[in-house]
Amino acid sequence: MSGITITGSVTINQGVTIGDSGGPTTPTQGIWSFDPSYTGSNLSLYNSNRGVEANNPETSLSLGLMDGSGSLYDYGAKIMYTVQVTTEDPADVTADLAHIGFAYQYVDLNSALGDDVSGYGVGWCQNGEAHYAGSAYTSGLPTYGPGDYLDIAVNLVTGFFWVRVNGGLWNGNPSADPATGTNGVGLVINGTGTAGSGTAMYPAVNPGAYNFVDAMDVSLFTYSIPAGFIAL
Repeated sequence: MSGITITGSVTINQGVTIGDSGGPTTPTQGIWSFDPSYTGSNLSLYNSNRGVEANNPETSLSLGLMDGSGSLYDYGAKIMYTVQVTTEDPADVTADLAHIGFAYQYVDLNSALGDDVSGYGVGWCQNGEAHYAGSAYTSGLPTYGPGDYLDIAVNLVTGFFWVRVNGGLWNGNPSADPATGTNGVGLVINGTGTAGSGTAMYPAVNPGAYNFVDAMDVSLFTYSIPAGFIAL
């Protein structure tokens, strides 16, 4: 039987788009997944907890779990991770439902990342804003949608982070560079805590869904790793 080759992108059922960007090829360490103990009750995990999906209507979040259960700072001061927006309805893109970033374990799991008014998480939103404590404090970052691979790098000591989509410009700015520490976005919250401390910080995502099942997956590959950084 001959196979079927698909190039470009395909729209399947109710506008869900699965993109084909070629994908990243640089291996990460592959040492994190989503933590069932810190996942919103209406979210579902799959693929050995490397994927999280939201059934509409849903805007809660899931935290990451690293091998050995350490916090981000337990693995180093300069950390990055990669996720793919596996599926998303185009109407959910315009509603700005998906966010990724960082949070403490006592964040409100039933709130969109960065919209917890207590200020226990920071979210990069798909409309290019960064949210903290329910408000946007930065705009003009790269936007993203279905099929995209998202990199987020953070220097936990200096308190800045950088984001990019499909290996593009960090923060959408040719002068931004995690390796040199230039033109980062302020992290706002302290991320230098070790596991069990009040400032222990973890990867966090909320796929969000109003119109269909939307999902994000941990990516075991990225496009490149900035000098001095550990790719989880």
